[in-house]
Amino acid sequence: MSQWLWQWKWAFVIAIFAGPAFAYYSYNNANRIEHIMAQGAPFQAVVTGGEERTGRRGSRTYSLDVQWADAGGQPQTHTFDISSDYAHQIFVGDYVNVETVEVRYLASEAGDPLVLAPDAPHQIEENRLFQWLGVAAGILGLIISPLWFWLERRFGKKRDDDIDAELARMRAREQQP
Repeated sequence: MSQWLWQWKWAFVIAIFAGPAFAYYSYNNANRIEHIMAQGAPFQAVVTGGEERTGRRGSRTYSLDVQWADAGGQPQTHTFDISSDYAHQIFVGDYVNVETVEVRYLASEAGDPLVLAPDAPHQIEENRLFQWLGVAAGILGLIISPLWFWLERRFGKKRDDDIDAELARMRAREQQP
């Protein structure tokens, strides 16, 4: 058990780097959504389906499939990953209870230039939460990691001293006639 417990130190070391990276990714994603919502052109898309997936540990993720005609009249489809808050609003049992949704598009946006407008506030809020969680993970890693290494070193030295003392007592008993 104690060996497993000491392995947590590496999780805290990883958190020093992964936490800020995760915070930066979430910050950029929230800003991207805000930018598209402010500058993007709105259009209506037809909802063609939705899906709820349950992970191995019971976590649930939701997606929404939409379709629209582009400027050339060609049908386009896209699957949006949606927040659980928005999914609870539009899913009733196994059915999606909306027929159309507003999508915002910004051609100048690199990567994914589409945002599902009704879900944007939930996505922004979720990304801001993840941003702060990433910052907190980095700070906790910076504080706890050196402390954990110091405690491990201290208890390891004490354990080694106890072993040396026990070996000295055993040798002393062996040398007695």
